[in-house]
Amino acid sequence: MDPPIPFEEALNRLISGAKTLSVQSHPAMNSTGRYSAESVAAKLNHPPFDNSQVDGYALAFNGEILEFNLVGKVFAGKSLSGRLKPGKAARIFTGAPIPHGADAVVMQEFATLENEVVRIGSIPKSGDFIRRLGEDFKVGDEILAEGTRVGPTQLGLLSLAGITSLLIRRQPQITILVTGSEIVRPGEMPKEGQLPDAVGPMLLNLLIQMNLSSDVHYIHDDEQDLRLQLNGMVKNDLVIISGGASVGEKDLVRQMLLDLGFTSIFWGVAMRPGMPTGVYQHNTGAIAISLAGNPVSAFVGFSMFIKPLIKFWAGLSPRIPFERAICGSDLTKQPGYAQFYRAKRNVDGEVFPFQFQGSHRMKDLANANCLLYFPRESAEIKAGQQVEVLAIN
Repeated sequence: MDPPIPFEEALNRLISGAKTLSVQSHPAMNSTGRYSAESVAAKLNHPPFDNSQVDGYALAFNGEILEFNLVGKVFAGKSLSGRLKPGKAARIFTGAPIPHGADAVVMQEFATLENEVVRIGSIPKSGDFIRRLGEDFKVGDEILAEGTRVGPTQLGLLSLAGITSLLIRRQPQITILVTGSEIVRPGEMPKEGQLPDAVGPMLLNLLIQMNLSSDVHYIHDDEQDLRLQLNGMVKNDLVIISGGASVGEKDLVRQMLLDLGFTSIFWGVAMRPGMPTGVYQHNTGAIAISLAGNPVSAFVGFSMFIKPLIKFWAGLSPRIPFERAICGSDLTKQPGYAQFYRAKRNVDGEVFPFQFQGSHRMKDLANANCLLYFPRESAEIKAGQQVEVLAIN
């Protein structure tokens, strides 16, 4: 293994060498979970016309007179022909166009109707309960910034603004390769010396949470089979490899990647868990990230490298979103490597690491709500000290 480098340097090497993904036009209404690759300007005004905020009466003022002759009704989707003259009123419903000449709308609760005469207690302010044309946004206004994740509310906004297509970044093609003769697929009964795979399902669903798809391939520690699998994956943008990342006799991944034309970006990160993490790049632009086979190591490697890379491809900042918290217990370690502790943060902002931190202990990872970051050169954290955490789960 190469001399381990700080994870910040490792992430910088990964991102600085990654190629950006192409931009494509996509139907706006099918863009949920995608990221806009452009600043989007409205093609329509909203509201598209002056309309009523309430059910009530549209009034054309006539000095201080509090009685108005009713001359018609206006429903949503319809309009009143002609102009409302002073001293006249029109029954109006929410969303209906404001008649020309109307000064305000009075809520029906504050008006009486008798013999086609509308009576009110006081003259409302001009413009009361009228939604003005373009008061939300006008044609040409920016409604979506570049890099915005499109969700249900953004889709509603795009529809109102008349946007039918959206420039988005192409989704990366990703495949997951789980190595190890001891690994059996989920649902299969392990034999002696075997265990069910935890890493493949975990990585797959971490990608699904990011609105990405992938497939999971399984391979034993066989050099020829590994070569065939990897050789067929160089057309992907990203190959995530679990296991075979270290220096054991059956750890074949690194040499196989080099033999297939990948260049090593780094191999070995000064962090625990996940020290054997390696990143390789092919001349096609494909990136292979080799993770340790232990599930906690793989999770930390995904959080520190794969998720930031995917965010970079989406046009977002690859910065890891650490948050501030207060450490609830004393911690010590040897300087020289960063440590990521599975931990629980409470509602008061105190964070408590789990007692055992072995990289095979999946239960604590499933029960954690954050990773506590213990910096590389630090040897001690005292209870009550401010720390950085990464929210998970």
